Amino acid sequence: MSTLFKAPANDAFYKRSDLTPEAVSSIIQNGLHGADYGELYMEDNISESVSRTNAQTTVNVGNGTQGFSFRAGQQARVGFGYAEGFNKANLTGLIAAARNVLKGQSVYVKGSNPAPQPMNRYYAQETLLTDMPLTDKIKFIEDADTFARDLDDNVRNVSVTYAASEKLVTIVNQDGVEMSERRPYCSFFVTITYETEKGISEGKAYIGGRMSPGEVLQPDAYKDVVKDAIAQAKILQNAHNAPDGEMDVILPNGWGGILLHESVGHGLEGDFNRRGISVYSGKVGEKIAPDCVTIIDQGDIEMGRGSCHFDDEGTGMKKNVLVENGVLKGYMQDRQNAQLMGVAPTGNGRRQSYAYAPMPRMTNTYFAAGTEHPESMIASMKDGLIIHALGGGSVDITSGEFNMNATLAQRVRDGKRCEFVKSAALIGDGFSMLKNTRAVGSNLELMHAVGMCGKNGQSVPTSVGQGSVYTRLTIGG
Repeated sequence: MSTLFKAPANDAFYKRSDLTPEAVSSIIQNGLHGADYGELYMEDNISESVSRTNAQTTVNVGNGTQGFSFRAGQQARVGFGYAEGFNKANLTGLIAAARNVLKGQSVYVKGSNPAPQPMNRYYAQETLLTDMPLTDKIKFIEDADTFARDLDDNVRNVSVTYAASEKLVTIVNQDGVEMSERRPYCSFFVTITYETEKGISEGKAYIGGRMSPGEVLQPDAYKDVVKDAIAQAKILQNAHNAPDGEMDVILPNGWGGILLHESVGHGLEGDFNRRGISVYSGKVGEKIAPDCVTIIDQGDIEMGRGSCHFDDEGTGMKKNVLVENGVLKGYMQDRQNAQLMGVAPTGNGRRQSYAYAPMPRMTNTYFAAGTEHPESMIASMKDGLIIHALGGGSVDITSGEFNMNATLAQRVRDGKRCEFVKSAALIGDGFSMLKNTRAVGSNLELMHAVGMCGKNGQSVPTSVGQGSVYTRLTIGG
């Protein structure tokens, strides 16, 4: 087993407990005897943030949670429980309660769920929140505020936030194998409120990923972020109202992948397809999109917001091709749904925290790079929109029907860029969006700074991405 996944002897879970790693290994093997799947999941999480708005700085540090859970499953039956105090009484109590679901013959074969053996580290494993003094983090935030206000007299308010967390996750599987890793997150956000005689507008920008504060908050790193936010707010000052009707649309590279994530990605998760409630259920091997469409979910991307060295069941992360040249190849699977569908788990068993059982979730989901140059897409467009910035909206995650706000777009006529427009509602469904895709750009970009995915009351960090995507949607102004 890789030393990357060997928990230290003075691990936070054991130093105040009557348990040892050796004892836990034996207890879990016995506790999962007769189960098809299950694990002990332990988590120690710390976080901090510094924010400044209306010239007031707020510091929030020293937040921490620690707890563990035990799961035992057989076929579709699952026993699950969690607690905060990691001791023998709590652990054996959870195991006894969870084992009530075990009634039939297990299909689990010892050694069929080996610990992952990654060749590379996808992000640092050292303690990271302390790599930069708190005073320097506060100064970074305040310098960003001052820089934005000095840059343009029309800036009315600046909201800047640094947020970081570090989660130590340890899993013990059915073979008693223990694996452990640290999972860092760090992001820096800027929101600019801009006012002229034409009115008030708002611009946003951000940086970050699975990185430490010292890696994200580099000297002067805030300058480009602030400039991007102000530039967006300025453009919105002169933007026209969006048109209505069905139109050709070019979705932006990078963050434009949020539409793929919401309207298509959830429909490719194993639980929805096992239950037959996804529009993609039973379509493996079928052509569901043009040749230019290849969709990937990949949990082993360096610094990826949705990356881990192993998922929350202890399965190694990897690159999963979901759609290849328009053909549906498979779904994202956790261990339970994979077993029930007769396929292998894909490393997509994820959970919000120790208080939740895992389920199939996306990691870093994106359109693979195409061959088309973005400018050639624009040149071929007779009448349509280039989407520059996407905001919130609503999505039915099983049908893929969506209504999403494009906060900034640009009209194209006869292959020429024309006026900017604002507040365009993008209306459609993921299945039709794929069918109508004409081209995917070569300018692939993955966005790791922001992205939280919600499902069944749980939120997990994810990345999205794509090259520019040329498709057709209904626009509501």
